[in-house]
Amino acid sequence: MKFTGKILRLSKDGKLRIPKKILKRHYTIDTKNPQVEIFLSSDMIVIQPYKTSCAVTGKKSENLIELLPEFFVSQEGMKLLLYELKKNFNN
Repeated sequence: MKFTGKILRLSKDGKLRIPKKILKRHYTIDTKNPQVEIFLSSDMIVIQPYKTSCAVTGKKSENLIELLPEFFVSQEGMKLLLYELKKNFNN
């Protein structure tokens, strides 16, 4: 991990505001449509860019095809879908 040089305070509501400069300079997070995942461990909060996962395989990837609104499929997932379709509709 790298230190950004900033120490941030929580608001009274428990919110944390991360300046866009930090996101642009240190991370590959799109600041126009920021989607992040938050993970908690015993002593850390980890924030990382959100990657959509394949609806068939569940694997995360940046190279997904949106078949239906909010239904993303990878190439591997497409192959599995085609296989199942052929198997079930050829009978």
